[in-house]
Amino acid sequence: MKIIFKLVISGVIALIVWEIILANTTINTTGYKDHPELGRIYKKGTYIQGTEGYSRSKINSLGMRSNEITKKGKNEIRILALGDSYTEAFQVDESNTYTQILEEELKSKTSKKLNVINAGRSGGSPAHYIHLSNFYNKNINQDYTIIQLNDDDFKVDMLDTTRNFYVIKDENENFITVFNRNFQSANVLLQKFPQFKGLLEFSVLRVGADKAQKLLSSPTEVVSKSSVVTSGDDSDENDLLVKWTVESLKKKYSNVVIVYLPTINYEDIKNSKPTDIEKLLEKYCDLNEVGVINMRQHYIDYYSRFKTPSNGFNNTAPGSGHINKWGHRLVGEQLALYFEGRLDK
Repeated sequence: MKIIFKLVISGVIALIVWEIILANTTINTTGYKDHPELGRIYKKGTYIQGTEGYSRSKINSLGMRSNEITKKGKNEIRILALGDSYTEAFQVDESNTYTQILEEELKSKTSKKLNVINAGRSGGSPAHYIHLSNFYNKNINQDYTIIQLNDDDFKVDMLDTTRNFYVIKDENENFITVFNRNFQSANVLLQKFPQFKGLLEFSVLRVGADKAQKLLSSPTEVVSKSSVVTSGDDSDENDLLVKWTVESLKKKYSNVVIVYLPTINYEDIKNSKPTDIEKLLEKYCDLNEVGVINMRQHYIDYYSRFKTPSNGFNNTAPGSGHINKWGHRLVGEQLALYFEGRLDK
């Protein structure tokens, strides 16, 4: 019995030590809560991420990687940045996010107080931004809105009916956004065993669950899509969806600018060509007089000059995954050029 007791105590101590190590180097989630309008969001606290890059992030009471949202001052200009995990950017320190870089770049360009709010959210999509426009406009009261997009927003994210927000067609063939109040997690393991969701706030179990999720997910698994996807020509569906998205974003937000993040094959960069969705996005932004910043050529030029991809980290394959600090720097600089001369008008 003494040997068993010693083994149990040793195991408990090892788990505690491992929990402390993981919580400070790999993952320390704040946990989640259900918001009546925003859906499933992070709890307020400190979020540590070290599986791709590293950051220690401050999460506010709205689940944003930002300071608390207070009443807007009379001499304050607010810029709201909406996007997915590329904008949330847990892969880089706060000082290296494009939102923080933009704020620093613009501070000397205006006599007013400038506040760039990072409302990026993992799994976010245009369905999310369009559906929640009233909430953001009322609670943030921003003067300008940045919408960060990529191809997956139109091919997967906004069409996935298992997500917090998605798009479908109604009986009149009109696009509408849907708030999935039953959404709990994108983690496959947690979807199968929702009763264990509270345990995932422990770093040891979180890492284990992430590993198990990869084992449970089939590489050929097809995402559950809405009725937006039909048996017709995919290019026609893309055209309609991109057109509706741009028109809706312009209608829902004033002074909106879209930032497009491309996927670039750095091993064959000379043949890195614009995608169909990318072309459609630029087309409809132009027709609707919506500002658009396409980062493709900026990333290609930077790589050609410095041989440094704008995606990837020391602990990932170069050129893969989320944008790194150089990718964020380039986005922040291009946005600063866009906003220069506009802020005090």
